[in-house]
Amino acid sequence: PDGVMLVDFPGFNWWIAKAARDADVPVFFYCPPQMWAWAGWRIHKMRRLVDCVLSVLPFEAEWYRDRGMDVEYVGHPFFDEVAEHPLDPHAVAAIRDTAPFQVGVLPGSRKQEVNRNFPLMLEMIENLSQQYPHVRFPVACYKEWHRIRCAELMTEHGKQLPIDLHVGETPEVIEASDCCLIVSGSVSLELLARRTPAVVMYKAGWLTYWIARTMGTCDYISLPNLIANRPLMPEFPFHKPSKTLMSRMEGILAHWIAKPDSLDTARRDLTTLADGIVEAGGVSRAAEVLCQRLSVSRPVQATPLRKAA
Repeated sequence: PDGVMLVDFPGFNWWIAKAARDADVPVFFYCPPQMWAWAGWRIHKMRRLVDCVLSVLPFEAEWYRDRGMDVEYVGHPFFDEVAEHPLDPHAVAAIRDTAPFQVGVLPGSRKQEVNRNFPLMLEMIENLSQQYPHVRFPVACYKEWHRIRCAELMTEHGKQLPIDLHVGETPEVIEASDCCLIVSGSVSLELLARRTPAVVMYKAGWLTYWIARTMGTCDYISLPNLIANRPLMPEFPFHKPSKTLMSRMEGILAHWIAKPDSLDTARRDLTTLADGIVEAGGVSRAAEVLCQRLSVSRPVQATPLRKAA
C-alpha cells in the first residue's frame, strides 16, 4: 500500500503500524488513542511507529504536538453524523407538546451502563417530578432491547413516573429537551452541537473507577468539558452513590427548571464553545490531509486516492 491509516483501537493497530514501518510504508493514526487521558507513556511507541496523527479534538492535537508528534487537527467525525442525519420535526414537536418543560434522559448505549445508571436516574426523576409536576422526562433508547430494559427497571422501581420511552430518536430527544441528564459518552458531543445543557453522571464498576482514579490524568470525563477545560456540563463520576451526590445532581436540574435565567446562561456557555468547534467536514478534511501527504511522496497515486476520498 502507499499508506496505512489506523483508526481508534490501539491494541491490534500497533502490530499493523510495526509491519508498515518495517515495510517503509507511511502510517497515519485517525481518531488516535486517548493517551492524554491515561498511560501517556505510550507516546514513545506512537513516535516510533506513526508518521502523522490525524487528531479529532483541538486540545488533543496540542497534546500530541507538545510531545513531538507530527499532527493535523481535522475535526471530529461525530459532527459529520449530526449534520448528515436531519431531525424529524414531527418527532421533535410531538415530544415538546407533551409538557411545558422537558428533561431528556440518556441512560447510555450499553446494557451495563443502563443497568448501573438508570435506576439512579429514576430516583432523581421521582424527586424532581414531585417538585415540578409540569416536567416530563423523555428517555432516549438506543434500540428496542434498550427500551425493554428501561421499561423493566421502571416496573421494578414501582412508581408511576412522567416518562416517555423513545427508540431511535436520540437527536430528537436532545433537540426537544430544555436540558438533559445523561450517562457520560460520545453523545455529549451531540448535546454540544445542539446547545443543550446537561448534567453528566457515570456509575462505574469498582475496578474501572479505581483505574480512572489512580491512572487517569484528566480533570474531566466529558468531551465538551475537556475541550473547554472547564465544567460546562456538571459531571459526576462515582462508584458508590450517596445522598449528597444525588442531591447535587438533582439540585442542578432543579435550579435549571426553576430559574430559566440560569439555564439560559448554561446554554450560552455551550453555544460559545460550539460556535468555535462544531462543524461538519472532519472526515473530508482527514481524507484531504491523507491525499496531500501521500501526493508529496507518491505523486502518481494522488489522483485516484483523491477521487476515492
